[in-house]
Amino acid sequence: PPRSTLFPYTTLFRSFKPFESVKLRKDADRPAHSQVLYPRHAVQESWGSHCHERLDVRPDDPRIHKGTKPNIDSYSAFFDNCKANDTGLTALLEAEGVTDVFVCGLVFDICVKATAVHGAEMGFSVSVVEDACRPLDPKNNKDVKAELAAAGVAVVSAGEAAHFARVGRGQAKPLREVLSAAHRSRG
Repeated sequence: PPRSTLFPYTTLFRSFKPFESVKLRKDADRPAHSQVLYPRHAVQESWGSHCHERLDVRPDDPRIHKGTKPNIDSYSAFFDNCKANDTGLTALLEAEGVTDVFVCGLVFDICVKATAVHGAEMGFSVSVVEDACRPLDPKNNKDVKAELAAAGVAVVSAGEAAHFARVGRGQAKPLREVLSAAHRSRG
C-alpha cells in the first residue's frame, strides 16, 4: 500500500536532535512531562550497560536496575524521572540498615544528581563523591552543587568517603544524626 495509507500522520513526524527537549504525553506508567533526548547510551545487554571490568561485583551482590521501561527515562537509581516507578533501592537499603549513601559515576549533573537528591528525599544521609564522577557539562557544576546542598547532600572527595567508611564501619549511628540528615534532606 502507499506510504500515506500505512502512516496517515507522516506530516506529524520529524527528526529529533540529541539534547532537544520534547513533551511526552501521559500514559499508563507516567504523567505527561518534558524529556531531554540524549544520545543513545547504556542500552540493555550492550557494552554501555555493563559495570566496569575493574569494579568488584560479586555474584551474590544485590542488583538494582533502572530504566527498565521503554516509555519513561530513569536518571535516578531510586525512581524513574516522574517517580511513577520505584526501583526497590530504598527497601533494599533499609532492610540492610543502611543510613549513609555515597553516590558516584556518570553523569554528575544528571544521573548522579538525581540519585543523590532522591536518596536524600528518602531520608538517607547522602554524599556525592565528586572526584569519582564526570559531568556532561562542567559549566553546570556550581549550580549542581548548589542544588545538592539545598537537598541536604554533601559533596566529598574519594579520600573523605574512604575515611568515613573506615571510621564508621560497623558502628551504629546516633538517632539524632539520622533524624538531622532526614530533616535537612526533606527541606
